[in-house]
Amino acid sequence: MQRRRGGKFRKDIRVESKKPRLPSLRDHWYQLSHDVDNLAKSKPPKDAYHEAAELLETRMDEWHKLVRQIKAQDPTAQHIHPQLAAAAWNQVIFLAARAGMPSAAWRTFCEMKREHVRPTARTYSGYFSSLVSAIRTRKIDLKSSSAWTEHVPKLFEGLESIHTQAARTQPADEVSWHARAIEDATGAKLRPAVSASKQRVVHDTLKDVHAVAVAYSSYISLLFALQQHAEALKVWDQICPDMYPGRSAQNTQPRLPRHLFATAKTYTAIMRDLASCRMPIRSKQDAIRNIWNRWQFDLLAASRTQSDASPLLDVTAIKTLVWALSILPPADAVKNVNALLGTYCGVEFHHTPKVIRYSVPSTWQPIHFGSSAMFMDVLAFYDHHQLYTQVMDCYEHAEQTKNQVDAVDPGRIPEAKQLYQKAFKASNVAKQ
Repeated sequence: MQRRRGGKFRKDIRVESKKPRLPSLRDHWYQLSHDVDNLAKSKPPKDAYHEAAELLETRMDEWHKLVRQIKAQDPTAQHIHPQLAAAAWNQVIFLAARAGMPSAAWRTFCEMKREHVRPTARTYSGYFSSLVSAIRTRKIDLKSSSAWTEHVPKLFEGLESIHTQAARTQPADEVSWHARAIEDATGAKLRPAVSASKQRVVHDTLKDVHAVAVAYSSYISLLFALQQHAEALKVWDQICPDMYPGRSAQNTQPRLPRHLFATAKTYTAIMRDLASCRMPIRSKQDAIRNIWNRWQFDLLAASRTQSDASPLLDVTAIKTLVWALSILPPADAVKNVNALLGTYCGVEFHHTPKVIRYSVPSTWQPIHFGSSAMFMDVLAFYDHHQLYTQVMDCYEHAEQTKNQVDAVDPGRIPEAKQLYQKAFKASNVAKQ
């Protein structure tokens, strides 16, 4: 603002209003989120939850008082909506779930909706993942308390509602890189399921639709943790159908583009959960084959697109695949792992003449052995099957690529050197 002082105009003068300034609603909820986060870091989960719940109740009362003051000063004030409190409510729900109190988490979730705070995709994502963490760490005993599982389908209905609303906001002319690649590979005309309706969805869902994909991945992990593997695979087929012609059923519900769900993290998570769950071995093997075939189809589609397409494989995915594919019958497991390492890691099996010479796609950046754990899993897999020449091939490939960014140096891993020496001696004995 400009004011005349001494015959000159100055721009560094700021005139403050004499009216007392009320704290903003956003600052109010931001401070609450900060306080709840400090409680979670400084106290045991149960104590942190009880104190956070009391603090949340107190801040909600303060919020109502603050809203009345704002409306008294400015009757036309807008954007006075409790949705700003969603992040704080989410934190309290997650605390209850991580503390092994799923019923308390459900009560807080219901109270959140009674306060007219709409659950977001992050609400469901964190809720599901917190339950999975509590089950895996045995903070929740499914044998002694399973009544809370009745609420899980209701939570999924809320997530489905957010998914449908988000899908209806997708532009009609939006075509993903994945859809274009599938069209090139199959000749089918694929477009994201959209609608002309422009219904308003939760504000952060519009800004970050990837949160919906993370929520579905967390829900599938929860179903596997609850030993409901059939339902988990059914949900997976709904969000990421098999794109091979004639294998997927048509979905009548509006859906977000498939490429949001067909990512390295989602594929890795479902392959990990599937390999670790308890189910008949034949059914597990069939499911692993199905998902790996679907993954390879998406990899083929991605290799035919532009270089800006998000990668569908990373070091963690390779490590998980080697472990999951080892569940298959020995011949199938070795064949699939050879194809995985040869096609996407660039391993050349010089010492094994019977193995097919795989080639890395021209648009693909080979994935190097980026962690010692991944490298040791590969060597241990071949050593377990007594395929010593493949052990030597992988070790020598790691030696050639050790100067690449984030690549491991096999010479600095004592266990790897031991397996290589063992394989070298065994191969010499076999030649004699």
